[in-house]
Amino acid sequence: MVTDGFKPKTQKSRYDGLKSYIDILNGANTGYLATIKRIEELYDRMTADYPKYEDRVEFDRLCNNMPPEVWLQ
Repeated sequence: MVTDGFKPKTQKSRYDGLKSYIDILNGANTGYLATIKRIEELYDRMTADYPKYEDRVEFDRLCNNMPPEVWLQ
């Protein structure tokens, strides 16, 4: 049997690979959730009686820098 140095992945290594990938995705989603929460806070401030210009600038910056797929989720 010729293997050319290729070793098939074991069930454990597949699980470890999937788990690390899921952990990365969870970390990214946590960051997005924190940013969305901040956007909601800024929106509430901007709709108040006396909104601050700085809040509007930060709101626009956060909204413009979010990837499009986040808005679809």
